[in-house]
Formats: sequence, C-alpha cells, structure tokens
Amino acid sequence: SKVPRQTRFVEAEYPAEAKQKGIEAEVVLLLDLDEQGKVAAVGVAEPAQPGDLGFDEAAMIAAQSWEFTPAEIDGKPIAVQITYKY
Repeated sequence: SKVPRQTRFVEAEYPAEAKQKGIEAEVVLLLDLDEQGKVAAVGVAEPAQPGDLGFDEAAMIAAQSWEFTPAEIDGKPIAVQITYKY
C-alpha cells in the first residue's frame, strides 16, 4: 500500500481584503484523487475563519491544479479521498 504524495502545487490567490487587513486563515479541503493522482473533485471539510473573505474559494480553485502520485493497494493505483490542510 502507498499513500499519495503531492507532486505539483499551485499557490492560491490570496484574497485581497484579507491581505489588506493582514488576516491569515487555514482551510481543510476534501480532495478526491483519481487513479492517476489527479484531483477529480474538491470540497471544504472545515471552512476558514472568518468565513467571508474568500479563503475557501481561493483554496478550492488552486487545489484543482494540484497533482499527486497515485495511491496504491497491492501495487495497483486506486482512487482515494484525502483531507488537506491549507
């Protein structure tokens, strides 16, 4: 068995209002990875606080461009769902 490892990272665009106010936040994303390690779907498992500054949306957009090595079971690539704190 092998867990996926990130091979491509694209940074999220920092929300303008949050940057201006010096606000930082974390978003926990739920990523569906296909058998090739590509991001097939993105959701929010734990939204950013405060939630009205665009952190969730920015992280979700960036995550669509991320890539991973495929997860494997018994040497065969499989689709998986992972959480990712960003």
